[in-house]
Amino acid sequence: MNWLIWFGVKQVSLRDFSNIKLLICSNQASLAFLLMALYV
Repeated sequence: MNWLIWFGVKQVSLRDFSNIKLLICSNQASLAFLLMALYV
């Protein structure tokens, strides 16, 4: 299941990287989730 999360995050990042950056800047929780998803 971890690879599914990583794949989903990667797909979203490739599609709307700028939007992801805005979300991370406005929501620290999103940043923490992305970091956990990448490390797990």
